[in-house]
Amino acid sequence: MDSFQTLQVGEEAGLGTRLEGLREEVSRVSRREREVQERFREAREELRELEANAESGGAGLGNANGYEMGMGMGVGQVNGVRH
Repeated sequence: MDSFQTLQVGEEAGLGTRLEGLREEVSRVSRREREVQERFREAREELRELEANAESGGAGLGNANGYEMGMGMGVGQVNGVRH
């Protein structure tokens, strides 16, 4: 019976350390999740803006196929980009 009591004391002593480690890990994971959700929100908003811009005819950023309105293909241009 003495060995079980020794194990219990050891487990109780390490419990606080393990619990604190788990709390820190939950905090890190939660922070990371918030950061990733924010990046996703920003990327989704940027996509919506680009889609709206493409639908409205380009307004300076180029439409869906990469050409600005009225730009055409001049010398030194590939896919609407000057080189």
